[in-house]
Amino acid sequence: MIWTIVSALFILTGIIGAVAPFLPGAPLVLGGLLLYGYTTDWVGFSGWAIGIFAGLTIFTLVIDVFGPALGARGLRASRLASLGAFIGVILGVALFGPLGIVIGPLLGAFAGEYYSSRNPQLAAQAARSTFIAFVVGTAVKLGIVFAMAGYFIQHLPEYPAACCGDEWLNIAFLRGAIPRQEGAGFIYLLL
Repeated sequence: MIWTIVSALFILTGIIGAVAPFLPGAPLVLGGLLLYGYTTDWVGFSGWAIGIFAGLTIFTLVIDVFGPALGARGLRASRLASLGAFIGVILGVALFGPLGIVIGPLLGAFAGEYYSSRNPQLAAQAARSTFIAFVVGTAVKLGIVFAMAGYFIQHLPEYPAACCGDEWLNIAFLRGAIPRQEGAGFIYLLL
């Protein structure tokens, strides 16, 4: 029971980390899933699902690093704007701490595009596209962590409140509204 709670805390912290730049969201959720799977002897867990979730976790890390640079290139910004956004991610975290993952690419894309074109409007457009890429990347990360959280919820015992005595935590009651089906873990998360 204690490992279920620890796993759930990892997963909840990871969901917060998907939007907060100072926490590694998807790696925390994956860690919670792996901890729960290990402590339950992997009962009901699919090796394919864990492998896909591990791949998606790596993808979220790639989004964090390369997403702003790709966003700048997506709106036809110069190569220097993309390079500035990429360097901004690295330097931003070093200089501004956790918020640097947002501030760094914006400043880097703006500086790179301004150096390339000497046009402040184009530089502002490059920074705006970098921010849009950050928002889209965050939405993708949220989708991935919610899918993993849904997989976790799908594998919880049917009556978790029976073991801890808190009836208001009994999510099995909520699950009863939809019949349990393989691969429908995201539906349980919405309940």
